[in-house]
Amino acid sequence: MLVKAVNDAQAIFAQVGPSNPEAGIYHLQSIIDKAYYVTSSMESMHMEPNLRAQFIKNKAAIEGIRSQISMLAKRVQVSRSKNEGCYIATILYGDYDHPQVKVLREFRDSVLQKSATGRWMIKMYYHYSPNLVDYMKDKKAVNRMIRNVLDRIINLIKQ
Repeated sequence: MLVKAVNDAQAIFAQVGPSNPEAGIYHLQSIIDKAYYVTSSMESMHMEPNLRAQFIKNKAAIEGIRSQISMLAKRVQVSRSKNEGCYIATILYGDYDHPQVKVLREFRDSVLQKSATGRWMIKMYYHYSPNLVDYMKDKKAVNRMIRNVLDRIINLIKQ
């Protein structure tokens, strides 16, 4: 069942990856991490020699996939943080190079990127913000409210 779950996750990654590589990577990474945990806890169980041999091969495969996905996820995260702007702020302020957008990018890179919680927040932001931008593009009143909130947050960041 564990091998099937890993294979299914890889198949989903193959489908989702081209259209949303980050989401595909993080989904696969989550499944692989769980599979690794399960195999680690199964290692101490008694197994017949032929079953143990197959288990060792499967565990090694999962460890190899886990290592590759982990490296890929780190590269995607670094690439995103360096190359992606703030989707929502860019829409609200009308320009990728607007001073307020620059403050938010600098905060992301110099503060959020340095902690696990901050990196998680960045990951969630890049996962959900493209859809939010699509939703917000014709909502002028909502955009004004969000911009006011962002202005206050940016003032706090600048202090």
